[in-house]
Amino acid sequence: MAVDPEDPEIQRRFDREKVIFEQDCQEFRSLNGFLWQIPVLVSTLTGGLWFGADKVASGSSVRPALWLLAFFVNVVFVVVLWRLRAGPMEALLDRIHAYQDVPRSRGKYTMISMFTVLLALSAVVSLIALLNEMGVFSYIARCWT
Repeated sequence: MAVDPEDPEIQRRFDREKVIFEQDCQEFRSLNGFLWQIPVLVSTLTGGLWFGADKVASGSSVRPALWLLAFFVNVVFVVVLWRLRAGPMEALLDRIHAYQDVPRSRGKYTMISMFTVLLALSAVVSLIALLNEMGVFSYIARCWT
């Protein structure tokens, strides 16, 4: 945007838009940092819950609770990842591109999709461990024989 130094209203508007643009960029960088930290946090939490469930005595009521918690942690954080990326980050990208007057191509969400697959697999493993702990697979095997 070309600025006429003689017109204070145009200069004021330009300065305001520039500050908003810079704030949007900083907010996007901050949210992007959170986006990349979530999978590390969740995998650490899941690993700790799995380790804890493995160390608790078999037959304890705490063990299935840990498997169930690990399942829900992974499912909830898949939702958090998509909500963060498709919500506030998308709106910020729209505003940033509008300020730059550059057409925006929509992302393919490749990274989010890969994290979703990994977290979903962790959730499935946790659910299988929970069902095994509850004896569901033994019951099904007895029914088939």
